[in-house]
Amino acid sequence: MSAGRFLLIGALVVLCILFFAGVGIGFTQPSNGGLDADWTKSLGNVLIQPAQPGDLSPSPAICLHGTALTATGSTCSYALKAGFLGRKIQLQLVQAGLLGVLVTLEQPDVGKQTKRLLAAGADASLNYQKQGSNLRVQCLDGTSCKLQLVTG
Repeated sequence: MSAGRFLLIGALVVLCILFFAGVGIGFTQPSNGGLDADWTKSLGNVLIQPAQPGDLSPSPAICLHGTALTATGSTCSYALKAGFLGRKIQLQLVQAGLLGVLVTLEQPDVGKQTKRLLAAGADASLNYQKQGSNLRVQCLDGTSCKLQLVTG
């Protein structure tokens, strides 16, 4: 018997042992849903990190103060820095006029996500990964508005 065949048979034996061990472990688990039903959310929290103030490049510069995004009577745009993994922009409305705030995320080759925030405390969560993505904050009634970037 050649060394290649011996190696192939050995690999198949190891795979069979692992398979039967997995089945045996499965039988020993409780029948009330032993696995966490929301494991995809946990995985998503690892793969999509919260955006930090350094990930936003405001235009005009007055639109960003630490973790506060402000717009006074106009639209503020933020060029977004992308990395290997995705980013999550979580915004919470602190102050707005009667018509609220329109938050738009544009990604090249992906499209737009738009959220309208009406009352203080309302929040928006937007995910992006593409280089060249842009966030736009618009006060709908021309007054000043303020959003807080949630970083944790």
